[in-house]
Amino acid sequence: MDDCSTDSTVNIIKHAKKNNQIDVVHFNKKNLGPASSRNIGINLCQDTDYITFLDADDQILSGLSSVIKNKNIYGDLITFKFNYLSNNKVIKNNFYKEDKVLEVNDINEYLYKYLTKPNKYCLFTTCWAKLYRTKLLVINKDLYFNEKLSLCEDTDFVFRFLTKSKNIQYINESIYLHTLGIAKENLNKLTFGTRLEAKHQISFLTAVE
Repeated sequence: MDDCSTDSTVNIIKHAKKNNQIDVVHFNKKNLGPASSRNIGINLCQDTDYITFLDADDQILSGLSSVIKNKNIYGDLITFKFNYLSNNKVIKNNFYKEDKVLEVNDINEYLYKYLTKPNKYCLFTTCWAKLYRTKLLVINKDLYFNEKLSLCEDTDFVFRFLTKSKNIQYINESIYLHTLGIAKENLNKLTFGTRLEAKHQISFLTAVE
């Protein structure tokens, strides 16, 4: 999904497509934002077992392939460990000590912790570093990203997906590296929404609700 990028992304994508590194490419005719772009991507990938998401400045680590091959993946939602990359340093997250099937009580307990310390208990706040059963999205269109939200649309998406997931797995393997901006770099990141109206700054309340 290319959302009207202004750098060399288009050329990189076309080169990857030509070399069969990418199966499907879509270029938005106008900038739609992350929620709408992801929804288009979901529609283009309905003939799959699972869907995952990758932000433009992040990396899916090579270990994901072996995890899928060697682990018993069966859940509607599979969550993984993920790390942060900041100033060329990797900051590791630790959510649980081992692979775990998350029961309702586990989810409730974790979300309560999220409400007290959302930056620390962030396993469910991002749409990436997870696998979503495609069939669940196909039969529940209301689970798609809320295109009215400009911030925290991924937290809202994950929370709603949790309500439809019968089996939720946590895999204690780091498969995703998320890049954090440094100082003023963050002013340009969508995550912080510094150029959005004030009403969008509290959109996380939609997810909490």
